[in-house]
Amino acid sequence: MNKASVAVADCLRWLWQLIKAKVERDEDDPEIFDTALLTVVLTVPATWSERARYCMQRAAKAAGIPEQTIKLISEPEAAAIFSMKKEAKEGTDTERRLRGHPLSLDQVTVSNGGFCGSAFIDTEFQNQVKQILGADWDRLARIEDDFEYKIKRTYNPTLPKKYSISVTGLEDDEDCDISNGNMAIDEAVLSQAFESVMTPIGTLIDGQIAASKEKGLEETLKGILLWLRIPPYSNEGRVPGKNDVKIWRPDKTWTSVVQGAVACEASGSGSVAVVHSRLSGYNYGVPYATQSGKKVKWLVRKGQPVQTNMATEPYGLRIDDQDWLDEDTHCHLLVPMVRSEEDDALDDYGPLVTPHAEIDCRVPTHLRHSKEATLIQERPRKAWHIPATLVLFLDGAAISFKCMIQGEEVGVTNPRAGTWLGVPTTIQTKRGKKPKEKDKFKKASTSNAKFDKETFVPPEGLPTYERKPSQDKRK
Repeated sequence: MNKASVAVADCLRWLWQLIKAKVERDEDDPEIFDTALLTVVLTVPATWSERARYCMQRAAKAAGIPEQTIKLISEPEAAAIFSMKKEAKEGTDTERRLRGHPLSLDQVTVSNGGFCGSAFIDTEFQNQVKQILGADWDRLARIEDDFEYKIKRTYNPTLPKKYSISVTGLEDDEDCDISNGNMAIDEAVLSQAFESVMTPIGTLIDGQIAASKEKGLEETLKGILLWLRIPPYSNEGRVPGKNDVKIWRPDKTWTSVVQGAVACEASGSGSVAVVHSRLSGYNYGVPYATQSGKKVKWLVRKGQPVQTNMATEPYGLRIDDQDWLDEDTHCHLLVPMVRSEEDDALDDYGPLVTPHAEIDCRVPTHLRHSKEATLIQERPRKAWHIPATLVLFLDGAAISFKCMIQGEEVGVTNPRAGTWLGVPTTIQTKRGKKPKEKDKFKKASTSNAKFDKETFVPPEGLPTYERKPSQDKRK
C-alpha cells in the first residue's frame, strides 16, 4: 500500500478498536464479534474512482476489519436514504407509498463534485487569521479545535453573532482585536472562509436542480439534504423560488450519512434501501487498433443509466493459436478497459482517455473449436473469435464488469490493474510447481522488437491479450 493507504488504515484500525470495545461493553458480550452476523459499511465520495474505492477496501482490511464483511456505499446514496426515511414518517404520503414495499432508489442526474469539503473552510480561515496576526502566527497554538467546535458547527450567516478563538500567549492588541487571551473574529473573516466553499457547493446544487428540470423531473423533486447552511439555502424550510421543495437538515449532521448507510444494509427490516440504478459518471470502453491508429469501442456512455446484470453491446474475445493450447484446459485473456470523463467522447484514443482496469478472463481452450467460435485469421498463426458478453453490476459504490461466456462468468474487473499498457501480458502455469524465474514471464508477441508502452496497441480489431504459460508447464 502507498503512504496514503497506510495512514487511512491506521486511522481505521484505531476507530475499529474503539467501535469493538464500545459494542462489547454495551452488549456485555466480549465474544459478540465472533458470533454475530457482521456487516461493516464504509461511505465514500460519489466521485471516487474504482481504484480509490479498492484502496479504501484494502486499507479497511489492513485495519483488521474482516474482508468479507466490508461493503461500500456512496455518500449521496446514504444521504438520500436518510432523507427518504426522514420524509417517510408515519402518516405522511411518502410513508403510505412505501408501506409494504422496499425502498428503491434510482439516480437521475450524473454525480458531480469538487474540492469544496469542509476542510477547505478550515484552511481559508487559518490563512486569514495568519494574515491578521503576521509574525505572531508562529507563536500561536493550534486553533483548529476552537474553530471547529465554537464556530464552524454553529455558524449561520443569517444570524450574526460574536465569535472568538483562544490565542493564549499573545499580548492584548487592539488592532488584532485580542483581549485577555481571546481574539474576536470579524464577520467578514467568517463570511470569506465559508463562501470560499459554500459558493461552489451552491453551484453544484443549482446544477443538480437544473439537470432534473432538463429531464422533466423538476416537479418530482421533493427535497435537498444539507449539512451546512449554504446561501441561499440557509434556512430550514423551502428552496427559494420552489415552495414545494423542502430543505432537510438533520439534527445530528455529522452522523446522518452513517445512519443512511446502516439503513441501506440493515437486514430483515422490510424497508431495506436498494440502489436500483445509477447514471454512469464516465465513458467506459475497450481499446483496439486500426490502420489509422488506436480507437476505443465505448461500451457505456457517460450519463447512461446502468444497473446490475445489464449487458453491454456484443463483445468477443480473441484466442491466438499456441502449441500448448491442446495441453491446457484453460488460457487467460486480459481485457483492458479505459475510461473518459468527456460528455461526448469520440472513438479516437485521445489524451483524455485513461486506463481504468482489466478483466482477467479464464477461458476454456476447447471453445475455439465450438460452433460459436469464428476463425478470423489463418496466418502467421490461427486466431479465433469467441463470443462473450460484458455485464455490468453495481458493486457497493462502484460500477464493475463481468465477462460471461455461454452464461458462465469467466472474469471480473480488477481495479488493481493499471500497468497493463506497459507490461507484456503472460499466463502462469496452473500446476502447483513454481516456474523458474527466468521462465516466469514471456512476451506474448512474436516480434523481437523492444517493447514500448507508448506505442503498444492491442491486436487488430479485438482488444484482448493472450498470456503464455511458464516453460515447465509446456513439458
